[in-house]
Amino acid sequence: MNSGLESILTSAFSGCTNLSSVSFSDSIISICDSSFEECTSLKNLKFGKNLEFISYYAFYNCQNLQSVTIGENVKAICCDSFGNCNALVINGKIGSTAEIFAKKYGYKFNSSETTRLKGDVDNNGIINVVDATDIQKYVVNLTDENGNKFIDVNNAEDVYVADVNGDGIINVVDATLIQKYLVRLVESL
Repeated sequence: MNSGLESILTSAFSGCTNLSSVSFSDSIISICDSSFEECTSLKNLKFGKNLEFISYYAFYNCQNLQSVTIGENVKAICCDSFGNCNALVINGKIGSTAEIFAKKYGYKFNSSETTRLKGDVDNNGIINVVDATDIQKYVVNLTDENGNKFIDVNNAEDVYVADVNGDGIINVVDATLIQKYLVRLVESL
């Protein structure tokens, strides 16, 4: 797709059964309804880094679509965007919209990034009482000597490791789970 193009319009390539590959430029922000519906020769896709929205039926019935790589800037993927793409594997960052979508709709999810340990809030490779304390400091809105919060809620990976119980909220329950893990009252985080 040409640089400068911001949207792929509704049904733009729908039914192009010989379309086997697409190169998405970083300028594309949205892929509209049914843009690539029934493009049955598509196999692998990697979206540009500025894509934010994938609409309904955008890749519906692309039966040979095996893999899509979705960047961390994507804010919304509609429920049937990849409907009837039964062999699809979604690649993206942990904690991203791509992962949430994949889990919600039963697609396999892969992340190529190095995974931090759940509960390793300070990112030093070990889980200890400092991690629980950092969550507690975050909960009461304390900052470090430079004025930074102990958890960057705009960083999906920070949120993933701090939200130990996975309920979408970083709170004292998460700190308590780390403490229980350290004294072996729970097996894993």
